[in-house]
Amino acid sequence: MADLDEGRERNIRSNARVKNYIIAEFVAVPPDFKIESHLHLRENFGIFEIKDVHLKQVGIISDVVKNSAVFASMNNAQLDPKCCMFFLYILNELGLILSKVDNPIRRHNQDTYLEFAKRWEDDQLTFVRGQEVMRISFLIVNIVHLLSEEVVGQATKAIQNVQKYQMEVNKAKQFNLD
Repeated sequence: MADLDEGRERNIRSNARVKNYIIAEFVAVPPDFKIESHLHLRENFGIFEIKDVHLKQVGIISDVVKNSAVFASMNNAQLDPKCCMFFLYILNELGLILSKVDNPIRRHNQDTYLEFAKRWEDDQLTFVRGQEVMRISFLIVNIVHLLSEEVVGQATKAIQNVQKYQMEVNKAKQFNLD
């Protein structure tokens, strides 16, 4: 009976309406990246096949992603999620999204961001992993900025310190048990 109750609870949670779903993508965008070089002629003039995708917003997203380690569109009413979806579609076409990091929107089809944006424009409510989603926010991490010697060195030192401490704690525990 407990298994049945647990299954029902899981099903209720997965069918819940989510006000703001967060998608995280890890990308490798070089510092000299220019989104305009990768758009079709019509898109360079601001004509997109998906309504509410604006060249200015796509350009701003591109500039922020290429110049910083983290871009977050969280609760930004000025930024249409379809602009982020279109930007990620372009990065995916270029192979700049790290596909080894799972993402529920991109999981099944490489063109998913474009298709998702087309479906999204119809009714602003869609399903992700069985949950009704009202809005999507994006967290885009550009690993290019994280690969600098300074950042990697700091991370390596922190990891070594934690591992050293853990070894000391384990030795102390083992000594106390013996």
